[in-house]
Amino acid sequence: MVSVDIDHPDIEQFIAWKMLEEQKVAALVAGSRLANRHLNAVMQACLDGDAEGDTAFDPRKNPQLRRAVIAARQAELPENYIQRVIQFARQGYRHIEFPAFDTDWQSKPTSPCLAETPTTRCGSPTPSCAR
Repeated sequence: MVSVDIDHPDIEQFIAWKMLEEQKVAALVAGSRLANRHLNAVMQACLDGDAEGDTAFDPRKNPQLRRAVIAARQAELPENYIQRVIQFARQGYRHIEFPAFDTDWQSKPTSPCLAETPTTRCGSPTPSCAR
């Protein structure tokens, strides 16, 4: 922890710097939650939609996936993130976590849920995951 005495000549600069750093952390956490919500919705649309086979992973043929992709794009998530999640769904992943401080998630899923039945616990660090 960084601290400065209240009578230090640079206290105002320190407070401004500290506030900026806190805003960065808040933005990082908010972005992580946004990615979790929208990208998991894309994954679920691939798996839960009415489309069968390869059409389930094509937004042009799966209307539920198309809506999820549009929502993710409106949230300004990068297109390569959306495409990568569709690839993970095609590989059989059902859920994925996007931790705020993990920058390497694009290369591999960080916490996949691969359980076969909804009643099986998956071992994910996410307590709400029941897949």
